[in-house]
Amino acid sequence: MMLSALAVLALAPQGPTGLFIERGIVVTDSSAPRQFLRVPEGPGPVTAVLLEDTEQEYKWSRVFGGLNVDVSAFSGGASRVVCNTLGRADLETAPADWGFLMFAVEIVDAGSGSGTIDAADQFKDQYFGNGLTNDTWSFWLPGSEIPAGYVDELELARDGGDMYGVNDITGMDHNLFSLSLADTVASAARDELGQLFFTVDPDSILTVADWFNRPSAAGTAAVDPSSATILVTYRNGGEWTAPEVHLSWADLGLDVDDHITALAVDRFHHRVLCGVDDADKQLWVAIYDTDWLPNPNYYLGPYLDEDGDDFMDTVGFGADVRFRGLCAGDPGVNGNGFGQETFVNRTFGLPANSQAPRPCFDIAISRTYDRATQTDQMTAYLKDLDCVLPSEGIAVLSFEGIEVDSYPISAALQIIAPLPEVNSCTISVPNILIGMDVWWSCTVLGPGGTIIASSHRLGITI
Repeated sequence: MMLSALAVLALAPQGPTGLFIERGIVVTDSSAPRQFLRVPEGPGPVTAVLLEDTEQEYKWSRVFGGLNVDVSAFSGGASRVVCNTLGRADLETAPADWGFLMFAVEIVDAGSGSGTIDAADQFKDQYFGNGLTNDTWSFWLPGSEIPAGYVDELELARDGGDMYGVNDITGMDHNLFSLSLADTVASAARDELGQLFFTVDPDSILTVADWFNRPSAAGTAAVDPSSATILVTYRNGGEWTAPEVHLSWADLGLDVDDHITALAVDRFHHRVLCGVDDADKQLWVAIYDTDWLPNPNYYLGPYLDEDGDDFMDTVGFGADVRFRGLCAGDPGVNGNGFGQETFVNRTFGLPANSQAPRPCFDIAISRTYDRATQTDQMTAYLKDLDCVLPSEGIAVLSFEGIEVDSYPISAALQIIAPLPEVNSCTISVPNILIGMDVWWSCTVLGPGGTIIASSHRLGITI
């Protein structure tokens, strides 16, 4: 018995969803050791390239002084960690209006009764079925001032099967990708990304024992070498300074034998969010002030939700989840529309807050760049437009209220010439719009122009 076209569609894999579909990232990967990889924006499949091909100062040997060192986690320092002084991701009391995490994870054997099956189901690869450690994920914090349908949802941002050359993510930072965008964004990113924070893999500790020193007015103080100590190196022209201790394992409230496997440093607000290879410290946060360490008024401990419960329980992660890459963001930390002191809001679209439900299809906006023509661009990604079936119509993509593309949707077309899983539309950024907030939207129109489904408006600062 043949399945109907609609039944076939219902069996289609879900794939990436949310506001970070096809977003470009920078990762490290165990299959390409001692290299920073730049994963281009989609639609995929795409092939990861060396970040040093476009940003020469990020050649591994230049960053780490020519030593054969393996890094467990890294961060450019431009994350924004939403956290109040009690360690809670509470947007009412933290200086923030939104908050999100992007991350990569792995499932480890945490022992009998650890909930491994539950965790594996939580992160079930719904796309190519090619494994977990090459996927990236996103999660918007409860209380974020965006439409409720996007909040408190674990979403697959990109599937590793769509990113050739990415097999086992060991670190990630989506902000570093901005260095490869047009100069209007890259120059702002470069100003804020003048340093690199990182932790050293346990197997490399002895190789770089001299790095575990902390400069002080009295000279240099030694710190016990540990993979739970955050080191930092500063960009100086095209070179990098000798690494030094930024926060020791003791400063972070960790043990010398702990191992930080994922890292998001908020240099601006003196906060660190990190993944630790310990079932009791999976997602750890530190609020610090380097001039007053140790300071009992600052929080060191598990990352908590707005009610004071462990954040890992809020997301539903089992004890066997380990973070391998981590970024934290707040695209509007000043609370003034899109205005903020960082460049991140110029790289992706943020939906206007609304009570309207999230549509059955997804729309995401990313700042992109055509290196061949040196053209500053925006790309809209539309996924699952066929979700409106059996209703038929046309999806109209609009920029500033002007139609820029359209996509017919019908059951017949889905059999003859089905829509790709992700449709994309790229436009050049007019110079006249630089510095302005612009808006995208998509509406599916049925016969007679009736609205079948409509997205929220997504805004991006040019």
